[in-house]
Amino acid sequence: MQPILVQSSCSMDLRYFPFDTQSCDTVFMSFAYKDYEVEIGKKYEGISLKLYQENALWDIVSTNVSSELVPHAKEMQIHFIFNLKRKSQYVIISVLLPIMFLGLLNTVVFLLDSDSGDRVGFCITILLAITVYMTIVMDILPQSSTPVPSISYKLLGDLFCSALITVVL
Repeated sequence: MQPILVQSSCSMDLRYFPFDTQSCDTVFMSFAYKDYEVEIGKKYEGISLKLYQENALWDIVSTNVSSELVPHAKEMQIHFIFNLKRKSQYVIISVLLPIMFLGLLNTVVFLLDSDSGDRVGFCITILLAITVYMTIVMDILPQSSTPVPSISYKLLGDLFCSALITVVL
C-alpha cells in the first residue's frame, strides 16, 4: 500500500471573522469499483491527530468520520469532517482594538476647542487612519463577497461617519 498526501480546501463563511468556525467535509469514494468489490468503512469515530502539526491560524475543535452507501451509484463513500476555530488573538490586538479606538477618537473631535485649527486636521487624520485600517483588513480577508464579513460593514460605517464629521466641521 502506498501512502498518499491529500490536500483539500473548503468554502468559508467569513461573516463573523475573526471569531468564525468552519466545518470542512472531505469525501473519499471509489469510482472504479462497486460496493461489493471494495469495502470502505470507518474504524474509529474521529480522526487520529497523532501526526498533526499545530497551525498558526486554526485550532481543530473536533473531527468526525462517517461512511455511507450512495444509493444510485452503488458505491461506498467515507466522510472526514474537520471542525475548525480561528485563532483570533492576533486580529483582535492588531486590527479590532485599533478600529474601536479610532471610532472612539472620531467622537472626541467635538470636545476640541472650535476656535483652534486642529479640529479639521484631527478629523482628516482619523479619516486617513480608518482608510489605512480598511486596506489592512481587506488584505487579511480572503477575496469573497458571500457573505461579507461584519468587520467590513463596521469599517465602512466608521469611514462614512468620519467623512461626514470632516465635512460638517
